[in-house]
Amino acid sequence: MGSPFRLGIRITKRLLSFGSAVDAMHERDTLDIGEHFLLSHVGVLPTLQGKGLAGGMLKEILVDVDKAGLPIYLYTGNDRNEEMYKKYGFVTCSQVFLGDGDLKLVMR
Repeated sequence: MGSPFRLGIRITKRLLSFGSAVDAMHERDTLDIGEHFLLSHVGVLPTLQGKGLAGGMLKEILVDVDKAGLPIYLYTGNDRNEEMYKKYGFVTCSQVFLGDGDLKLVMR
């Protein structure tokens, strides 16, 4: 049986590029913000999307964020996800073009 972590060279390069862009944007855009949360990964299997699962997870996370009284940041390259985040009070702060799409920093 093959490894479920075998991504191939194209996906691996994309992930490395994404990671480097996230690091650079985070350092640049949160330099004077102080303490904050960074939401790294939220994902729902394609067969389960559209059922409110991501929103449910996000609501639970935001309860703790709100209790702490700190801002929260995340990165997305997906316009559909960006629209969902806006429903929870996130705004797009910056974006960079990665060659096959935009990477956006959103915060709340």
